[in-house]
Amino acid sequence: MRIGIATLGCDKNTVDSEHMLGLLARDGFRTVADPREADVAVVNTCAFLQSAARESRRAIAEVA
Repeated sequence: MRIGIATLGCDKNTVDSEHMLGLLARDGFRTVADPREADVAVVNTCAFLQSAARESRRAIAEVA
């Protein structure tokens, strides 16, 4: 199964996404660079600021 992750926000989100990808790869998932080409897409984001919330909604809509 193919998995793609779109990461937005701070460096902690990047580290969290890399950790998730490592765990999923260990369990047999194949990662793809473009989440729109994945069987499963994860959008790892935060909405601390209103502008970040808007960016998050756009990213989710893009991969949906």
